[in-house]
Amino acid sequence: MELNPQARQMADESMVRNLEAQANAIWPQERPLFARYALPAQANILDAGCGTGEISSRVAELYPKARVLGVDIVDEHLALARTRYAGLANRLRFEHQSVFELE
Repeated sequence: MELNPQARQMADESMVRNLEAQANAIWPQERPLFARYALPAQANILDAGCGTGEISSRVAELYPKARVLGVDIVDEHLALARTRYAGLANRLRFEHQSVFELE
């Protein structure tokens, strides 16, 4: 799949730092939503457009019996996510998929 200019820019190292900062800023608002809507303990969770896996990993930690799949189209982000969260690999996976072509 050919990346558009915006997607190519997302792979830049400064954007990786920006994604991490965004996740740190938004997680305090998102975490209570997970508690409110109480997913089943062994849920299968999809993070579409997972980027570097910041939120995917937090969800995996919040639901230790769940399986989490993060999908994105930026290979550099997926590689970083796989490396950063290798310790959760038995239940947290990252795959190259477009949200428009999910299988």
